[in-house]
Amino acid sequence: MLPGLISFCLSRRPLVLVSFAAFLAVGYAAFTALNIEAYPDPAPPIIEIIAQYPGQSPEEMERYVTIPLEIAVSSTPGLRFIRSNTVYALSFIRIQFEYGRDYHFVRQQVINRLKDAVLPPGVQPVISPAGGISEIFRYQLKGPPEIDVMHLKTLQDWVVERRLRIVPGVADVLVLGGRTKEFQAEIDLNRMIAHGLTLPQIISAMSAGNSNVGGRTIAIGRPRHSAATDTPDEDDPAAVPDPRARPAGDRHGRSGGHRARPRRVLARVRRRRP
Repeated sequence: MLPGLISFCLSRRPLVLVSFAAFLAVGYAAFTALNIEAYPDPAPPIIEIIAQYPGQSPEEMERYVTIPLEIAVSSTPGLRFIRSNTVYALSFIRIQFEYGRDYHFVRQQVINRLKDAVLPPGVQPVISPAGGISEIFRYQLKGPPEIDVMHLKTLQDWVVERRLRIVPGVADVLVLGGRTKEFQAEIDLNRMIAHGLTLPQIISAMSAGNSNVGGRTIAIGRPRHSAATDTPDEDDPAAVPDPRARPAGDRHGRSGGHRARPRRVLARVRRRRP
């Protein structure tokens, strides 16, 4: 058989050359259109939905959040499986679609159906930007002994994360650690009632007393400087609507102070799905 094939090719050289050239052209076109990745994703389109409802037990999360979300997305075209995991104050739903479905199409279909879900006030489900197979690497931010974890968390949020997000192909940076600075107010209810105030009034006064308002520019010589009103001073009577208000803490009814909320120290970088 092989001698016959060789004699056929030698007797019809122009046909063989044309076929070889066409084969090279088709191969080059396929090579340029081939999606080459360091970590190929053989899995079908998978959408992950995360919803938080602080202070709720797993039973309440399952009843009021997880089940309504599953019902809302159950009519998505191409849907194969819905798997959910409900824990304290957190609902996680993983939706798998058929092979060959466009990832961006099914993602948009899920987003459209999430709007029809009847959820408790304040619950806003979000879609994870990529699946677990799209994770590039994990890193840990460390510093000298004199730098605490709270300062490292600030560097991660305001410096490292912003630099990583502008890298081409990076879809998301998930921060899982550090300590977040918080300012809390402890209200003495007895003194608040004695001064005739309500809790919404105090919350409104604190919100108004911690706002910045922009202004115009001031010309000092050749340079021009921007003017703005900053956070009011503690002696500003506008900080509290009623001058008689004296809840415990300070004379404005606010016992300020920052408290650190512990978290795990870890971050993950994910690439954008093609």
